[in-house]
Amino acid sequence: MESFNGKLTTTFALFDIEKYNVAVPDYASPVVGAQTTQGQDRSKGLEFENTGKIRDNVSVLETFTYMDARTVKDTTIAYDIFGPYYTMLGHRLQNIPRYQGSTWVKWDVTEFPQLKGLSLGMGVYVVGNRQGDYISSFQMPGYVRLDAMASYTWWAWGKMVTAQLNLKNLANTRYFESTDINVNANPRYAIYPGAPFSVSGTIKVNF
Repeated sequence: MESFNGKLTTTFALFDIEKYNVAVPDYASPVVGAQTTQGQDRSKGLEFENTGKIRDNVSVLETFTYMDARTVKDTTIAYDIFGPYYTMLGHRLQNIPRYQGSTWVKWDVTEFPQLKGLSLGMGVYVVGNRQGDYISSFQMPGYVRLDAMASYTWWAWGKMVTAQLNLKNLANTRYFESTDINVNANPRYAIYPGAPFSVSGTIKVNF
């Protein structure tokens, strides 16, 4: 679907994916890194993407995904050191949020001739809660992260040069990205936090 005279394109997709004999950590094994296979996983949901320009110098990228990812057939059992044996049947898959989305807007500053070559952008990322392990013994909370960028492009010795500054996690939000799916001890020992506020820069030369 197109809008803004064809400058903005919107797409939708529905999906229903099944996987069989998926390799998963064997929490019941004393061997570090041991794996086993479980019967069947199913992921179903929808994806949305909106991309293009809302003005000649303003571009936008929006995405949204809703996914219900679960184990629908279990041929194994899993063991949590805090309790008895559990089945994975019906549990949501580890590290997969039920919903996530983002919006990114970039403005090429052409309204002011003295700022020609300058671009500014800002994005927001929203991620829902995720299961911390395959037996749903705990959840990682959802989070919202703000990013931004500024770039400047100019010509030097006949080459296009772009310097860009990237700002990640502007609000210094404390969040958790994922757990290690290969740890077969209590997964709480393998939770990876998201990076705090950080700044990085790049210089690109087009030959």
